[in-house]
Amino acid sequence: MQSARSDHCLLLLNHMEADTCAREWLQNQGNCYAYFDQKLTWHEAEIECQSYGRGAHLASILTKAETLLVAEHISTYQREFSNVWIGLHDVRQKAFSFLLFLDYKC
Repeated sequence: MQSARSDHCLLLLNHMEADTCAREWLQNQGNCYAYFDQKLTWHEAEIECQSYGRGAHLASILTKAETLLVAEHISTYQREFSNVWIGLHDVRQKAFSFLLFLDYKC
């Protein structure tokens, strides 16, 4: 699925101070989240996120509360449902990994 393109990606800047998040970005618990409307592969989206520097990566969503918060943020930009790249990635097509290297078996 690496060659598939998604219309959107979700950027996460880790451990940033609240006053350093851009105005349109979502700030939560020292993280900044941004939603981008670009048609990219997962790898292209990750490279785009890294181009923002300061530890930016595709978002790794680790809790239900974070999932709900981010989903609400994304819904303000999307008029209808579409796919969004996050840090969860099926490297071997047998298990999913976040960029934080936490493995999730399917």
